[in-house]
Amino acid sequence: VITIKQSNKLESVYVGLEPAKGLKQGDIVKAEEVVGTICQAPLFEEAEGSHLHFEIWKSGKAVDPLIYLQ
Repeated sequence: VITIKQSNKLESVYVGLEPAKGLKQGDIVKAEEVVGTICQAPLFEEAEGSHLHFEIWKSGKAVDPLIYLQ
């Protein structure tokens, strides 16, 4: 799981990534920087193939990410 704190209230969460080489907790990343590559799905999701779970959290609650991707 890679979580990027966008602001005090906004976080983006990426599940299913192998972190980029050298990336470690607390690093500051820039827009468009590669933070990881999609890795093999966990055993219980293996039938679905490799894929990315993407979430946006605002003030501790999950919100529709489409609002932020348009």
